[in-house]
Amino acid sequence: MAYKYLFFKLYKLASSLDYNNKAPEYTATFGISTLVFLNYFFIASLADHFNLTLLLFQSVFTTIAVSLLILFINFILIFRIIGIDKIDKQFSNINRMNEIRYNIYILIYIIATFILFCFSFSLIRVV
Repeated sequence: MAYKYLFFKLYKLASSLDYNNKAPEYTATFGISTLVFLNYFFIASLADHFNLTLLLFQSVFTTIAVSLLILFINFILIFRIIGIDKIDKQFSNINRMNEIRYNIYILIYIIATFILFCFSFSLIRVV
């Protein structure tokens, strides 16, 4: 539910900020993928701190491959499985209390993501 609402808010934001943006759904999908990648970066740096290996720190190629995989999965989820029209219809007419509650949830998620991302640099061991 929060994933879909985050897409909805990013979609509405992208369509309202730039009137020349022909495909705000791609902008919203890229935004969600960026947040998911930042979360993965934190998990990978935490694993690296405890001497566990995840794909992120192997090479630049694997980092790009993981980010493209995340982007591909989000495209499949949003465009093929969930559907943009279904998300728009679900959240266009929600009541004010639910909108406030969902906005608080995604705000906490975004702030926590950036805090954990910044914290992850202190976990990375330099060899």
